[in-house]
Amino acid sequence: MFDALLALVLCLMAVLQGALGEVVYTGLQAAVVMGSYPGTSFPISGTLMVYEYHDGEQFGVHVTGTLSDIAEDGFAGLHIHVGMDADNAGSIGGHYWEPTTADDPWIGVGVTISGGQGEVNVSTTLLMPSLFFSMTGTNPVAERVVVVHMPNGAARIGAGQIVLQDLPLKYTGREATIDLSPYPGTLFDVSTPTPLLAREFEIEGDFASFYGVHITGEVLYVPPGLQEGAAGFHIHVGMDPMDASTIGGHYWVPAATQPDPWISSTIHFMLLGNNMTSIANVDFKTSDYLPLLSFSFEQTNPVLNRVVVIHDINNGPVRIAAGQILEKEVPPPTSAVCKQCYDTGYEQGQSDCEPETTGAITSDPHVSGFNKQSFDFTGDVGKFYALISDEQLALNARFGQAYTTGLTIDPLTLISAPMRPMGTWLTDVALILARGSVTVSIATSPLESLCPIQHRTEVCLLGGSVQINGEHVLRLGNYTGSEGVVVRLSNLDSYARVTIDAHKVWKLVIAVDYVPAPASWGLSYLETVELSHLNVRFNRIALSSSAHGVMGQTKRLIYGIDGKPVLDATSNNGEGLIDGTAADYELSALDSTDFKFSMFDSSDMYEVESAFVEKKLASGMEAFNV
Repeated sequence: MFDALLALVLCLMAVLQGALGEVVYTGLQAAVVMGSYPGTSFPISGTLMVYEYHDGEQFGVHVTGTLSDIAEDGFAGLHIHVGMDADNAGSIGGHYWEPTTADDPWIGVGVTISGGQGEVNVSTTLLMPSLFFSMTGTNPVAERVVVVHMPNGAARIGAGQIVLQDLPLKYTGREATIDLSPYPGTLFDVSTPTPLLAREFEIEGDFASFYGVHITGEVLYVPPGLQEGAAGFHIHVGMDPMDASTIGGHYWVPAATQPDPWISSTIHFMLLGNNMTSIANVDFKTSDYLPLLSFSFEQTNPVLNRVVVIHDINNGPVRIAAGQILEKEVPPPTSAVCKQCYDTGYEQGQSDCEPETTGAITSDPHVSGFNKQSFDFTGDVGKFYALISDEQLALNARFGQAYTTGLTIDPLTLISAPMRPMGTWLTDVALILARGSVTVSIATSPLESLCPIQHRTEVCLLGGSVQINGEHVLRLGNYTGSEGVVVRLSNLDSYARVTIDAHKVWKLVIAVDYVPAPASWGLSYLETVELSHLNVRFNRIALSSSAHGVMGQTKRLIYGIDGKPVLDATSNNGEGLIDGTAADYELSALDSTDFKFSMFDSSDMYEVESAFVEKKLASGMEAFNV
């Protein structure tokens, strides 16, 4: 069935491209499962796909798929409506378009039904050339309802919600470094504590792959003028960062037929505590800033060996830094020591291997394990769970009520809201080490009143609260805790990040992101706080072979009867991938370390810090050799 649908999609894509010329798909796609219109029993079935695209002039959406089981033949109207709940006839409303001062663009749009079936092929830029439609931008259709009418009539017989699909972003394994220096011929004080890291990734849609480059790291700058603000961040055509005459302008292909995509790509410098140095936390994906172009290392728009250029603060024309994108060779494990390094996630100081140990716990909550396991762990609202439990290291979280976009109406007050409760997400996270702790919460900080009203987000964390060893902090910048832990508070485009860097002793770097409720929900400040959540991303971690917890145990693979690793769970609480059940990971409090599988050991709290990770590795090595 899926193969047939995909073949139909490919055929219709060819028709669409023939009509519009070159069509570029942005990678955003959604599914619409059609059913009877609420309150009726009209027969209808089928799954439609919605793809966002750009035709060189404007955005549009392409609706395609097969409708079946319709009782009558003829021409059936098919339209996107304003509502966001396909199960509530009272909220579906009429046709969706903006501005409504324009003529209704959906009149005459539909599908021909023959023998109970119809092949849908609706492209908005063909049918409505004067209007822009997109998934989440201008005239956003995501989460809205598709309605099908009775053939040759006005009665509504079918409805289905446009649900965005989370397409996987997969890193290809190719990495490069960018070592920045002052732009040739200048004396700007620009440096990187460590070279920036560039990673190639691939986004796989239904019918094509879309490549991108993800650049991360830190840039330090002692500016002669403005100390905070946006600075242009671009890849240029040149391949020699020491020769200003060859660096040239922004790089993209085809440069002659498309407008410069780099105009709005920036990083943001913030002032550090010494009032002299500014820092930019680079987290740049080409797919975020340049959604219409595919960039790669050596395929479409190849960037290897080209020069990255940074402009002065306030996005001025002056170029302050340049660095070349040089591919990094990562040799495979060649020894037992190196293999143990890969198995345990120990990242530094062992032979020549640098294993990828990234993992994450995000949204509802979805766990991306250390060995590419993928599962949901829903738990219960209001309960505390052990995410990682190891010797003198624990990571815990409180689960709160999650919400998703979808119109709801209070049956008592008849007041509508643009969101509805669904599942759980993280509201509080605590990292507990031998002699210290860091806690992040969505709750408002008691220091909030000290933040300025104007330009607040340039001084204070976007939201939530942070405690280091029990002491609250809220101002942006770096803070030093016990055991060599550095906590960095920063604001990104739409969320805040708390980076916990304990790599000197613990080989541990974690990012806890504070994600506020979407602005489209139109909530008050207090409501936004209440409906915010936390995401946790692991950039680096060293765990012993006996580490446990919902996330911690993913350092060990489980193998099926076919001898292949098990990477997917059998339930929404990780069963099949985790030991026991969700209840076995419950804690009595956020700072507790006691649960069924606890490996936290505080009996040796004051051993020599510098030997701690090495001791863990040695103990894991013994188990490995056995």
